[in-house]
Amino acid sequence: MTQLSEGLNVLSKTGEYRQIFEKWMGIYDLKTLKLITILRYIAIVIIPLLVLLFIFFLWSWSLRKQVVKRTRELRESERQKELILNSTNELITYYDTNLSIIWTNRLSNESIGKTPEEVVGKHCYELWHQRNEPCAECPVLTALHDKAPREANNQTPDGRYWHMRGYPIFDKKGQIVALAEFTQEITERKKMEEEHEKLQAQLL
Repeated sequence: MTQLSEGLNVLSKTGEYRQIFEKWMGIYDLKTLKLITILRYIAIVIIPLLVLLFIFFLWSWSLRKQVVKRTRELRESERQKELILNSTNELITYYDTNLSIIWTNRLSNESIGKTPEEVVGKHCYELWHQRNEPCAECPVLTALHDKAPREANNQTPDGRYWHMRGYPIFDKKGQIVALAEFTQEITERKKMEEEHEKLQAQLL
């Protein structure tokens, strides 16, 4: 027994005891421990990543849903506005600050026999007055210069008379970003006024 203990002490001092133990008994524990450690590190990395991916997926899905809803609401709002503007008995034209047409309502297009695509980007003096420059008393141009609503009467080359009102449109900083024109045909009223003036002249 004493000799066995001395032999074990010699093996322990030389390191052979540990090698023998790991070879026959400890190698499986070390492998298991190493695998558990690897799995633990993988879990530390993968689980938070999966959580983040799931959160991102939920956020992205929610955002897409909100965008679709908002887009639908905007389209419906634009459709309603267009229905209202197209139901009026006035010609409505929306300009940029260079007097290029951005939008016109149905009655404006019908007054010159054009489609919306044919008038966008053009100037009103080209389409309604067959001119190369703005009219001298254009209320839209005056509204742009004066930064205030202006109105005037005008006659187009086809003999029709119009009452026009120009309005500047401001942004939050007080800068003019667009202009709007509301026009109403007054040809019949103008003819009646002229007839009345003739009768008055005859009576005098």
